[in-house]
Amino acid sequence: MDVTADQAEFQRLVERVCPDLLLACTDNQPSKHVINEVAVRLGIPVVGAGVYDGGIAGEVYATRPGAACYGCITAELQLKDSAPNKPLQIDYNNLDLDEIRSTSALNLDISQIALIHARVALNLLLSGEVELLGLPPEVNLIVFANRRVPGHFERPLHGDFFHIKNHPDCLVCGSPAQNVNAEAERILASLPGQPDSQESQSTV
Repeated sequence: MDVTADQAEFQRLVERVCPDLLLACTDNQPSKHVINEVAVRLGIPVVGAGVYDGGIAGEVYATRPGAACYGCITAELQLKDSAPNKPLQIDYNNLDLDEIRSTSALNLDISQIALIHARVALNLLLSGEVELLGLPPEVNLIVFANRRVPGHFERPLHGDFFHIKNHPDCLVCGSPAQNVNAEAERILASLPGQPDSQESQSTV
C-alpha cells in the first residue's frame, strides 16, 4: 500500500488491526509523516529509523501518545543539521567518485541501524517486564555513527541519545492542530442541514 496516496485506507487498516506499536520502516519522509499523523490520531506509539547517505550513521526514534511526535523530532533535527546534506540531483548513469561515496551504503551499515531499531521496538513492547536497553524512558531519539566523519561524527561506532520535547507549534500534535480540528468541527456544525446534537437526540 502506498500510505501517502491512500492515507485514509491506511488509517482504516490500522484501526481494524488495532496494533500495540507501529514500525516506520519506509525510506522516505512523506510516508513517515503519514504514519506519524495516523499514529497521533489513533494514539499508537511508533518506532522508526533512517540511514544517512553513504551509511555513515542513522537514527532511531520513538514516539508515544502525548509525547513529541515525529514532526517535533524532525523539526529538531533540522535545527541541529547533524547529517550531511543530500545532493539535490544525482545522475546514476554517470556517477563520479564523490557521488558514489555519498549515496551507497553497506548492508552492514544498514543492519546496524536496523538492529537498534528492533531493540528499541522490543524494549517498548516489553515495557515494565524486561529492560533491554537501560536507557532513560524519556529518550526518544538515538543517533548512531557507523564511522567517523569529521564535522559531523567525531567518534565511530558511537551513539548519542536525545530527549526531544513537544513543539507547541507542531502542526500534528501541537496546539495549532487542535485548533484546526476544533475549527473544522465548528464549520461543519454550522452548515445548513446539519442538525445539532439536542435536535438529533429528540428526534430519535
